[in-house]
Amino acid sequence: FLESQKLVIEAVEKMPAQRKAVYLMSREEGLCKEEIAIKMNLSPNTVRNHLSESLHTLRKLFAINTSTILLFTTPLIAV
Repeated sequence: FLESQKLVIEAVEKMPAQRKAVYLMSREEGLCKEEIAIKMNLSPNTVRNHLSESLHTLRKLFAINTSTILLFTTPLIAV
């Protein structure tokens, strides 16, 4: 769990500033897309795109790391 949290924090820190701000407002502040759009003076569509890209980045990161973890923790089975 702590390793997962660390991966998310590192990935979020590497995001472009606007994408990072949108992600944090959504996930940490619990704001909806419309509220974020108003607060950041963006269109709701731009907010949706930023959220989509940030979640895509995180999913991809976890897919890579999960595969690596499984590869090194799963016992080999002789066929």
